[in-house]
Amino acid sequence: MPKIWDTLNEMWPGVATLLGAASSALLAFRNLVDMPLNIRLAMVGGTGIVMVALLVVALSPPPERRRAGYIWTSSGRPSVPGIILKVVLILAACSLAMFLVRETVTYHNLVLSQHFNADDPQSGEVQLQPSHFVTAVTLTFDTHQPDVQILGVEPRDCGEERLAQRPDMKDLSDFSVTFYLTKFRAAQKFCIPYRLSEKADQLHLVATPDLPDVEALSDERVAAYYKLIWYFGGILCLLALLFFLYRCSWFQAPRS
Repeated sequence: MPKIWDTLNEMWPGVATLLGAASSALLAFRNLVDMPLNIRLAMVGGTGIVMVALLVVALSPPPERRRAGYIWTSSGRPSVPGIILKVVLILAACSLAMFLVRETVTYHNLVLSQHFNADDPQSGEVQLQPSHFVTAVTLTFDTHQPDVQILGVEPRDCGEERLAQRPDMKDLSDFSVTFYLTKFRAAQKFCIPYRLSEKADQLHLVATPDLPDVEALSDERVAAYYKLIWYFGGILCLLALLFFLYRCSWFQAPRS
């Protein structure tokens, strides 16, 4: 028990660094809505890198030289439980950094997805998921082709929370229709099953939020961002662990 307590006391500077950096990142997270998405991702990712680097430095002080009479000795290999706990803490910090970058993709933006019915190629469904900010959205359906008609649309609620106001449907024609949503926020979801005179994938969608730096992202774009974030997290964890092992190495020259 005393060894575990000593290990925890040794790790406290790193824990405090992690908690302080995480708190600062979370407090600033909601204020990024006024920036373009790529800049938001770069800022959150950079904050995560700094947070992990500070944690590794705090958890891995280089060995010190101590004088015992006329003999100088250096601190030996760190304890196995201490190394394990520190590695777990570093992995947790990397996971937190990756989670924050991943959340940045959809936290401030809408997600617009389109699903097709395998049994009925003329039918499909559009789903619009909100950001975590109250937003007004204009959603336009258009076939862009005079020989492809919209045979029917059935807008409905499909989220955990009902829409604050019923969507306003305007400019309905055989080839296009526009929906206006107000006070669209998290926990809500807007779904529109539809049917065309041709294949359902010939419907074109445009979602325009009222906030200038809030975007409507397609499923494909979100998936592409998530794939890059997995690469980012893996490389960050690998470099953090290598740097930690290097700084903790008992082969390096001790400090005077």
